[in-house]
Amino acid sequence: MKIDSVGSNILSLSEFKRLIQVFIELRCQLKPLKPLRPQDSELAGIVKKESFFAIELIELTRYSRYWTLPYVHAFFSCSGAGCKEDRLPIYKICLDTALTISKYLTVCSVTYDKVINPVQTFMCSTILPIMAKSSNVESHKLICEEIEKRITKSPYDPNGGSENKKWFIERISNDLFDNGKRAHIVCVLSGILEEIRCDKDLCHINEQFFSWEKFQFDVEHIYARANFSREDETNSRIYNSIGNLMVLDRNINRSIKDAPVSVKVEKYVGSKFSAVVLVNQKIKKTSTKVWKLEQVQDRLAEQCTLLCEYLGLDL
Repeated sequence: MKIDSVGSNILSLSEFKRLIQVFIELRCQLKPLKPLRPQDSELAGIVKKESFFAIELIELTRYSRYWTLPYVHAFFSCSGAGCKEDRLPIYKICLDTALTISKYLTVCSVTYDKVINPVQTFMCSTILPIMAKSSNVESHKLICEEIEKRITKSPYDPNGGSENKKWFIERISNDLFDNGKRAHIVCVLSGILEEIRCDKDLCHINEQFFSWEKFQFDVEHIYARANFSREDETNSRIYNSIGNLMVLDRNINRSIKDAPVSVKVEKYVGSKFSAVVLVNQKIKKTSTKVWKLEQVQDRLAEQCTLLCEYLGLDL
């Protein structure tokens, strides 16, 4: 399909069939009907864990409308691939490309409170044409180069300094909880990265974060908001940061409510999240099982490093 032709928005019958084939084939690799296990997907053996969830990571952002990009990319890239074995390496590159795109959309979703036009323009005027006109490998390289140039910079001034990096760190370090969407994006991404860092398998990650009908979670203040508002209000901005926030099993969160940390540690033991296990270990290392300003600042520094390194903001 030539995207610059007069009838470019109309697929031929053969193109439409290929689009359906690619969608079904890739979707079944990522979301098999039976419980997700590495042996159920040939892609699971060749794709890194982050890329396997690239579509969900795009959906997590304010720009969830671009969840179709891996399928669009695969459609353009699979033109000459006759059998599934030939298409699997193509799907891998498409997912790796989508993961890179998800990182850019994540940063812009955190630094800004809403969808902004410069990001939409970049996606439609730069990213999509590269997918349509370049080979699979070349398009991956070109898209990664474009995003690497822009991810630390303001979308309003792509030739400027590192405003995006500065604003991203500012957003996650102060009053993160005051914007629900932003807090959800950051805490879920942090939780997923902790699972990967602890070498949890695809089935575990999928069930914890992307099977809502089976398992629910909340964003949890470790040092409860009601308590720090009363005991240490002057530091409330940092207590609302990623240093004091994490994902937590909903049943545990609803049972502990605003309990002191010394009580919470006993309930945290039953959590299925690696992030909670790690926090619990830190609390228990203190002689009095406390989680106050010092502990929050330490975790904040760790989380800034974890997130910035993953997103490519340490460039």
